[in-house]
Amino acid sequence: MTQLLDQYLRNLDHAVKNEAWYAALALALALPNICSTVEYGKQTCDGYVDWWNEFVSKRDDTNLTGYDVYNLRCAFLHTGTGDLQRQIKAYKKSHLGVITLTATAAAKVRKVVVEPGTGSTQGEPVAPAHRSEYVLSFRDLSDQVIEGVRAWQETIQGDAKKSAELDKLYEIKPPDYVAASCAAILQPFR
Repeated sequence: MTQLLDQYLRNLDHAVKNEAWYAALALALALPNICSTVEYGKQTCDGYVDWWNEFVSKRDDTNLTGYDVYNLRCAFLHTGTGDLQRQIKAYKKSHLGVITLTATAAAKVRKVVVEPGTGSTQGEPVAPAHRSEYVLSFRDLSDQVIEGVRAWQETIQGDAKKSAELDKLYEIKPPDYVAASCAAILQPFR
């Protein structure tokens, strides 16, 4: 499809492998935004949620909804926090209060329900008046995003308009770019 989108995916995987957690989280949360904007033609909360639910939620066993992840995206990318409750629009449709990511691959998804006003916890299911906390491995989340993007790429193969949009992704030039560009510019004058 597009080499740039593949490069983004390789960078996400590289960041996780090298424990660059915050860079990896930013990219993992931005990729669904990029894909949903290309898919639906504009950047919206509903587009992000729909894309996540279609291409990621169907492939994972965490039950994270598009609204849950969109809340985390907004909280982290806009304020550097994990405070999902500040994300008013999507928070009302989310069943989570906190998503806790761990750096260990051994962590399994764990759902904890916190009863408002009591501080006590209990197991599933999540009652509508309660907010729960998900604890999961960041590696699992990043793998789910990568798999979702790959699945989406398959659905848009042959779509010239979407391919053209993906070709507009921001590209960071390699270190030798400036030297090579200057040499090419100066070549006619030698």
